[in-house]
Amino acid sequence: MLGEHIYTRRDSEYWHGKAVEIAISFLPSESPLVSHILMSYEKHHSPSNQVIVSKINFVHSFIARR
Repeated sequence: MLGEHIYTRRDSEYWHGKAVEIAISFLPSESPLVSHILMSYEKHHSPSNQVIVSKINFVHSFIARR
């Protein structure tokens, strides 16, 4: 059953990547569905969304204020 397994961010990124791979393989690149899947992947899994980057930016802004 779906509710019995707790999915991690790594699981999410894997399945999102698979969706991108399948969409690009079978649909035209101009397809709105391909665009939607790619934008969703970038929104949720782009490196700029990583916590580490946010912490580094916070530290730099904190230092700049001093």
